[in-house]
Amino acid sequence: MTDLQTLLAQGPVTLDGSMSTPLEAWGEDTNSDLWTARALQDNPDLVYRVHQEYFEAGARIAITDSYQASLQAFSRHGLSEEQARALIRKSAAVA
Repeated sequence: MTDLQTLLAQGPVTLDGSMSTPLEAWGEDTNSDLWTARALQDNPDLVYRVHQEYFEAGARIAITDSYQASLQAFSRHGLSEEQARALIRKSAAVA
């Protein structure tokens, strides 16, 4: 069996939840077209903390902080394609 099949065979799987609500509660500004993906660049430790708290609450699968993360969006904020790709990869590594 694959890891996913093994996980699903253990019963219901709880996903982590919203990224924006906890980030905003901890002072992160999400008021941009990048929304929570902005925190990947500005405050990745806080993104990690959000994931960590969901896992501590029982989540077994993380949803990456990449909803608004795209090459085009990061480009509009002055990042190169290489930097944008690195941040998108970072969303998975942090999760």
